[in-house]
Amino acid sequence: PGVIVNTGSASATMVSTNRGEYCISKAGVSMMTKLLAIRLAEHGIPVYEVSPGIIRTEMTKVVTAKYDKYILEDGNCPIARWGEPEDVAEAVIVLAEGRLKYSTGDIIDTYVYRIGLIQGQYSLGTAVGVFKTVVALVLIGVSSWAASKFANYRIF
Repeated sequence: PGVIVNTGSASATMVSTNRGEYCISKAGVSMMTKLLAIRLAEHGIPVYEVSPGIIRTEMTKVVTAKYDKYILEDGNCPIARWGEPEDVAEAVIVLAEGRLKYSTGDIIDTYVYRIGLIQGQYSLGTAVGVFKTVVALVLIGVSSWAASKFANYRIF
C-alpha cells in the first residue's frame, strides 16, 4: 500500500526562542506521525519521521560560523561534522523501501547531540533518544550491507 515518511527536525524537541513557530510546526509533524501511524497500521501503511539535525543547506548557510563552532570546536556532536542532505536521504530510502517491516510511528534521528545540552541536565528522554538513534544507525548500516550483497535485487 505504500509508506509515509514525514520530514521533522531536531527543533521539534529543542527550544529555539528566535524560531518558535518553526519549532512548533515541527513538533506538530512529530505528533501527526504518531497519530497517522496508529490510524494507518491496520491498513498496512507504516508512517515514519526523519528528523534531521544540523544539515548543510541554504537555511543553515546564514549560521555557518555559529554551527562550525558548536559542532567542530565545542564538541557538541559526537560525529564532528555537518550533516549533509545525502545523510537524510539515506535514512528516507531505508524507510521508503519498506526495510523496517515490523515498525511504524518511529522517528529516525539523523543527528546525535551530546546528552545534557540544556543547562547541563541529563534526562531519561535524552538517553532514550540517543539509544533510538544508535539502533536506527545500526539498522541503516545493516541495510546498507544487505543492499550491497543483493545489488541485483530492485524494489520499485
